[in-house]
Amino acid sequence: MAKFQHFFPLKNENEVIHETLQAIANLEYPSALVQVLVVVEETDLVTQNSLKQVELPSHFEILYIPQLPPYTKGRALLYALEAATGEYVTVYDAESRPEPLQLQKAAFQLLNASGEVCCQAKIQISNRHFNWLTRNFAGEYYEWYEQHLVELAAAGLPFGLGGNSFFVSKKALIEAGAWDPYNVTEDADLSVRLIQNSVKLSILDSYTSETCPEAMMNWINQRTRWNKGLFITQLVHLRKTLFTPAFKFQGWLSFWLRMICAAALPFFNLYIALYMLLANLSYFQTFLFSAMLWFMLAVNLLVSWIINITTYRRLGIQLSYPAVFWDSFRYLFLHIIAGYKSYWEYFMAPLHWNKTAH
Repeated sequence: MAKFQHFFPLKNENEVIHETLQAIANLEYPSALVQVLVVVEETDLVTQNSLKQVELPSHFEILYIPQLPPYTKGRALLYALEAATGEYVTVYDAESRPEPLQLQKAAFQLLNASGEVCCQAKIQISNRHFNWLTRNFAGEYYEWYEQHLVELAAAGLPFGLGGNSFFVSKKALIEAGAWDPYNVTEDADLSVRLIQNSVKLSILDSYTSETCPEAMMNWINQRTRWNKGLFITQLVHLRKTLFTPAFKFQGWLSFWLRMICAAALPFFNLYIALYMLLANLSYFQTFLFSAMLWFMLAVNLLVSWIINITTYRRLGIQLSYPAVFWDSFRYLFLHIIAGYKSYWEYFMAPLHWNKTAH
């Protein structure tokens, strides 16, 4: 059987980690073949006090790391990698709740693969019924993990890993260069490194449930970090991966196109400012700019509305069509705000880690 190493990086976490620790301990796999490294900064008294409230199983170990820049998850994971003794590595976040059979499924898929493979479990949102924000987030994750990634994997095309619940050999991880401590979206960067090193990505038919932000500012901060990290990933890898044997052209498009569009979203909205500047010109120009603006907004909202209607129904969320449209409308503008904030931070604070409150 495969020997697994779980990395559990924490930063200023309270009692929310107790359920995750229990979920990891409940994984149905021989504990002699599992080592869990709980990674905590030496000065992080909040997390240390929270860990003192629970009794950790014998195969759990707390790894204390120095408080040094850059203060990112990638840096913490690199410390864990140096201490790892397992054959296969996975990462769980503070709010991750893996299903009990996840390790068994991962071991079977890894050991029966031809060549190096990285298996990504599906992430589902457990608090989707809390408010309109969590409904939209759950819909995004459903579309991403249940449809988009499944289709890419079935077609043998590369895709981006999530930040947790992926399984890969320690050997493949090291050979690919592991994590970039200077990228605040280390999972996207790692995906490119693994793909370029001929590691095949696949979907694991297993679920990890987690909670998503329930407050707007928390959501905006999280998306700011994600967007900022995606900018960095594109600047580092976009040109290097074009026409390479690992990506090829179709794989390059399927991997990067959504990321490029997300990064360009704030630039698209500069059209509004352009329209306002030219609004006092001739009637024809004003009408033309106005019509184009409203048309783009209408198409965006229509597509978002249709997708949300479908995903809400599949997630068991009962809302009227007008209510779903109102959800889509509000969520669109949150994305715009997070996009502009990420551009600002990219230039002013590229290594600042916007922590997601749980």
